[in-house]
Amino acid sequence: MFGLSTKEKIYKIIIYFYDIFIHEYIERVGNIIRNNDDLPQNKLDNMLEAAKIEYHQKVFEESRNYIVEKLPQTKSRLEEALEYPERLGLNKKDINTEITPGKILIVLLYGTKKRLPKAKECSALDFVIHEKLRNELMDLDSKIGKADE
Repeated sequence: MFGLSTKEKIYKIIIYFYDIFIHEYIERVGNIIRNNDDLPQNKLDNMLEAAKIEYHQKVFEESRNYIVEKLPQTKSRLEEALEYPERLGLNKKDINTEITPGKILIVLLYGTKKRLPKAKECSALDFVIHEKLRNELMDLDSKIGKADE
């Protein structure tokens, strides 16, 4: 009666994997910033964007793998979601280079329950992860700023 719903469990799984890999991502961002002062801003921005995409993809992959491991019957539905993202209101770009926590929730909930979350649930998850990232990046910025003094 008081257990978590499947959607709530997936929500927690996604947050868990974002938390696991956040320090790796922040370290990579720090290295990019520290070691590429002489690059033009657009190249630096591209490197930072690639790191961000990689971070989101890693979380997506690990979350997906975890769910398939725990619920093997979801594998074919998850593969279907990745093959035909338009059925979920997404496109290939959404699950390749424009992945967000909310889009991960869409794919994983569809894969487990064959239903979609509400838009506000996706937005709430996006906000939670965005705030964690913002706080970590602000900490990194202050550390880099102190190192430059």
